[in-house]
Amino acid sequence: MIPAQKLFITIINTEVNNMPLNEEFAQRGTLKLNYNGSDDRHQYMMPSELSFSMEVSDASDLFFEHLFTGNESNYEVVLTNENDLVIWRGHILPEQYEEPYEHALLYVNFTATDGLARLKGKTLPDHMYQNRYSVIRFFYECLLLTNLQQEIYFAPAFKNDSPDIGSNWNKILIDGATYSDSDDNNDDNNDDCYKIMESLLETLGCSLFTYLGKWYITGHNRYEIQDSGTSIIQYYKYSATGAPAGFLDMIIEPELMNLEAIPQISLKPPYQKVEVTWNIDERSSILPDDIIVQPYENNFDWQNPPQVLHWVASSVGLGIRREVLTDPKLATSGAFLSAGGVTYTNDELERRRNMVSATLFASLNNFSLALTDNTGYYMELERPIYLKSDPDSIDIEMTIVGKFAYIDNSGPFPELNEDDYNNNHLNYEILYNGQTLISNLPSFINRDAYLLDISFEGESLSSSASPKRIVGRLSLKDMVLPTTGGFLQLRIYAMGGAANNIKGQTVGCRILSINYTADQEHIYEMTRPIDWTTSIELDITHGGNVNDISDSHFTLENGDPNESNYTEQDVLGVFPFALGLVPPFTVYNYIEVTAAGYTALQNALTTGVLIYGLPTNQSVYKLINTDYSGLFGFQMLKENAGRFFAFLEYADGSPFLYYEIFGTLIKDALFIYNSSAAVPDIDRAFREKWSRINSTVTDENKRYGEVRAQMVHDTQPSELVSFDTSVFGLLDPWSVKQFKIKGVKNFIITDISLGLDQGMTRLTAVQLKLDPDVETEYNLIVEE
Repeated sequence: MIPAQKLFITIINTEVNNMPLNEEFAQRGTLKLNYNGSDDRHQYMMPSELSFSMEVSDASDLFFEHLFTGNESNYEVVLTNENDLVIWRGHILPEQYEEPYEHALLYVNFTATDGLARLKGKTLPDHMYQNRYSVIRFFYECLLLTNLQQEIYFAPAFKNDSPDIGSNWNKILIDGATYSDSDDNNDDNNDDCYKIMESLLETLGCSLFTYLGKWYITGHNRYEIQDSGTSIIQYYKYSATGAPAGFLDMIIEPELMNLEAIPQISLKPPYQKVEVTWNIDERSSILPDDIIVQPYENNFDWQNPPQVLHWVASSVGLGIRREVLTDPKLATSGAFLSAGGVTYTNDELERRRNMVSATLFASLNNFSLALTDNTGYYMELERPIYLKSDPDSIDIEMTIVGKFAYIDNSGPFPELNEDDYNNNHLNYEILYNGQTLISNLPSFINRDAYLLDISFEGESLSSSASPKRIVGRLSLKDMVLPTTGGFLQLRIYAMGGAANNIKGQTVGCRILSINYTADQEHIYEMTRPIDWTTSIELDITHGGNVNDISDSHFTLENGDPNESNYTEQDVLGVFPFALGLVPPFTVYNYIEVTAAGYTALQNALTTGVLIYGLPTNQSVYKLINTDYSGLFGFQMLKENAGRFFAFLEYADGSPFLYYEIFGTLIKDALFIYNSSAAVPDIDRAFREKWSRINSTVTDENKRYGEVRAQMVHDTQPSELVSFDTSVFGLLDPWSVKQFKIKGVKNFIITDISLGLDQGMTRLTAVQLKLDPDVETEYNLIVEE
């Protein structure tokens, strides 16, 4: 029941110091608060709206014209009780105005909404579609665009079986790329927030509505209550800025409904089959699309290119940058047209223009090294690719290009024409769980089966001119993997000559693909041995998979939760202000810090102490990347004119955030960790180990799609009573109600309309049942 003897509606002008408007009179019988649902026990959203008519006593034309606005957050409507407790909050619908044209007492109709329906067409900031964030972060960012800054109360339906994760969905991450079809950063291909919310709620088996000035997200199986008893739902609380705010135990005390009208009773049958489909959409290529070709736009006469993605160098003296590996006539390094006032000849200028427009490949450089032994000198994947044992083979296509020069530049070296000899110069290695799987390194015992097919490009080898190009090709089909899951790593080695007769300059891949038969869909079928033939089909956007070759899988993020182990550093703002880089919706990398913070960060870098960030609404500290050696022109710390700056991004490549939205500053927190040891990762096996909340088994260790399907059977184990009726009193959309039909039974309201000035409620109610031990049969169908 809504806790109120009296109700008050206040309209606030949020554009003018949150000033309440003058008191007006409303027309009797027009004040209605509607939660628009259905008769579905498993619905996901109940958008709400408050409608009312206000009196114009002097018959003035367009008396409320000022409320007609295109700004959807201009006028906030707050419904409170006599103790100023917020019952409901929303905004007047913009672009809406309706009044009769007559010179007498008249009423103007208005509707205020909670903003959920208006999430259609609204998209998140770009970075949300380009990185992994927690499920809670996505809820927060979407709900923020309703223009309501409210706390979020979340009671999940499922938990992860890792003891470090459990039911804390602030540690469970999803990839925003799941909600984007964009290959060219076109915002038009990003899903809007309404679709994201629908997808998440269906995936998580939860319902969403606003009540008492809060957002409630509640698992369908959390109403564990006997017909005559009470129950407690524990909610994770998140503040209006999305920050974790502890827990709240909500006591459910069923109330007997006082019917005003004869109800219309119906029965809903149980489901014989629940089918949950996860479009896992694994990539056939286990490598990122931009693993080798990484173009960028050169906007200036001279500039350093951005950091190469996905690769790291193994040793000092090696660098990774973009190179031209296609046209032997073009120099391989650099991407500039002019520098320092130098004037080039027309031929040289044309060559440099061609170089800028040529395809650029990620490559390893060792200009300063003349290697007699390339052991330990290589570039490798920044993040090895995990593969479980299900795909028992892979296909590999690889073309390696190396550029080299004769050290003394005095004549030809005929032995370079021999494939065996050149397989000593141009080397690769593919490892699985740290063990060499295939390689042409001289030290690999089975190298003869995996030698590169060697050829040369450019000038004849008989010429003493430098540089030369050597090309090696490898094509393997059905390469068998070990039977246990593990990490696949690829290394491309720097060139070197055993007789110290050549000097390798650049080596990289012109073609690189590692493919396997990918899973496209997982279908989780859960059937019951009952006579009914009813069924339901659900689509989940995310699921559990130990592989990393799908955007749609959950990942688990650990962190030391002990705040005493972290020392926070003040973040003053963004850099540079002088260039007009101002909020909102702007993500920055250079963050201004205090002088003391600058010194503390310097000491941390020197001593190897770790630096962490705490995203604005998460509970997991994320490691900051402190190695900027591969970023030309970048360094972690800068001092300029007595101001101090830090270049910050997380180790996973996501940005450190600092921006303003709707007048609220959203910023991550910066910390120095009091230890040089990183917090260990969560065992990825837990990605496929999930349980239902309220299961009779503590850890079910089941796939996510399986527990999602089982939960539907749990909450509809037998026929459910449903009815439509009117009742006396103002019922709320959250609590459990009771109705006498063959004894007292508990019901949840799934659609409700409150006549605020009449004290009456029109509703649809569905019986509550929960049986976590329903007998079922499980079948997993994998479609490739």
